[in-house]
Amino acid sequence: MSRRVWLVGTVSWDSVIYIGEFPIAGGFAQGTNRLERLGGSAANIAQGVASAGIETGLVTFLGNDELGERITQLLGESQIAHLEIHRIDDNSSHALVVVDGSGDRTVFALSNNHLNQLSLTEIGLRSDDIVVFALWRPVFQANLNFAKSLGCYTVVGLEALFDPQLPTSDLAIGSVSELAVGTDPTQYLDRFGRIVVTDGAAGARLYETKQDFNQAALPTNVVDTTGAGDSFFAGFLAALALGDLTGLVGLKAGAIWSAAMVSQYRSIPPNGLELPELMQLLNEIEQG
Repeated sequence: MSRRVWLVGTVSWDSVIYIGEFPIAGGFAQGTNRLERLGGSAANIAQGVASAGIETGLVTFLGNDELGERITQLLGESQIAHLEIHRIDDNSSHALVVVDGSGDRTVFALSNNHLNQLSLTEIGLRSDDIVVFALWRPVFQANLNFAKSLGCYTVVGLEALFDPQLPTSDLAIGSVSELAVGTDPTQYLDRFGRIVVTDGAAGARLYETKQDFNQAALPTNVVDTTGAGDSFFAGFLAALALGDLTGLVGLKAGAIWSAAMVSQYRSIPPNGLELPELMQLLNEIEQG
């Protein structure tokens, strides 16, 4: 039986515009396509993990507005088992995402952040749960401490490495873009049991105290990198929840899922059950 996975963070509505080339300041760019879709890293990862058959929860906030109701309905139609939505007296999260011809994206937040209002104390956490703060923010420190006090396995985004509060967790994972230039992840292994850094086409690397491992990116046709990191994250977490103790299966699962993701115009990871190579890998963990 797999462990439950809880994602803590933002769910957003994304207005996505595709352009040929990002303009210089004061310039002009012609849009080639526009999409409206559900987004936000915590929600994206939660939907991905849940689609692989893992019991998953999402702790997030939404406004009491029309957009909030629309997002709530879509989340309710997903495979996420536990939705803990805190209602705020403000607009729901909305972002503008610009994707250029190479597939790279730039995100502009269009609403306020209310992550400081989220709490884990009343959601029924268990000691064997995995609690994930995918995009680390200092306001998560109290919730991180609470999860750790229960014995939960905790996961944070890479920005936690530089938080002056010096948070500690079992795993820190995220994109190389979250690190300052020249950062040596091994210098932070005194606070994190493992650190995983993704680097687009360069693949991903897992760092431990005495060794590190590299996972090459899988060849694919890149059309939109939105959600690539979230898909990798989902693959790594799914493997972890099923009992991957080394992290090596998680690296491969993440590579498979992210390669499938960037070949499509979407922000939510493809349904895990529809990726045979991924499911075969995860099933092998369950079978020992």
